[in-house]
Amino acid sequence: MKLKKACAACGLVFGIVLLTIAIIPKVVIKRVIAVLNMKKLTKVGNFINKASFIAKSMTGNSWFPSPPLLISTLLADIANLVTAQTAALSRVKGAAQNRNDMKAIVLADLRQLMAYVQSVANLNPKNAETIIASSGFDIKLEGVRTKAPITVKPKKGESGTMVATVKKIDGTVANLWMMSTDGGKTWVSLDPTSKVSIEITGLTPGGTLMVKHLPVLRKGKGTWLTSAAVVVV
Repeated sequence: MKLKKACAACGLVFGIVLLTIAIIPKVVIKRVIAVLNMKKLTKVGNFINKASFIAKSMTGNSWFPSPPLLISTLLADIANLVTAQTAALSRVKGAAQNRNDMKAIVLADLRQLMAYVQSVANLNPKNAETIIASSGFDIKLEGVRTKAPITVKPKKGESGTMVATVKKIDGTVANLWMMSTDGGKTWVSLDPTSKVSIEITGLTPGGTLMVKHLPVLRKGKGTWLTSAAVVVV
């Protein structure tokens, strides 16, 4: 492993303006989603109770001034479902199918309202959970991962060798690298590369490694990015 002099010297050689160093690992962003958990609503009685709760929750709710479906329409469809369910329980011929048809109508109503609730929540991300909870619908938090700016992985078949890779940036003429084996307390400069990856050899298995990268651009500016700490294998 060839080492270079201090980072400042690299900056003088390449005439780079060094910007703020930032540690940017993979980021998980929570997206708040309105859902109707049908697995908990397999029984018709539970489904009716949930639909009624949503209707009550959205009635007069200031978050939802203009629903695409009148709540009174939903209430009327729920009432029809209740009547149909009563008939189905008496085992009248054809009553079960009619009950299923009425349930499908209420479900379509709820899905229309759920899409509306989601649109309101999307317009108010800071209050999304409050908005959805106030509607009576259930809440689901969805994670969205962004790719880490620097990936550091072991080289297959070579213990103590790690490979750092970054995404290519247009206008890059060279790539500067630094590494740390003490959690970022001290850094050692590595040889610049023309490629967007570098092999780091001679590492101690079981230790940790962090890598910093700086693109040398035609305009002479770049930003240091730092990987998360990984275990050397």
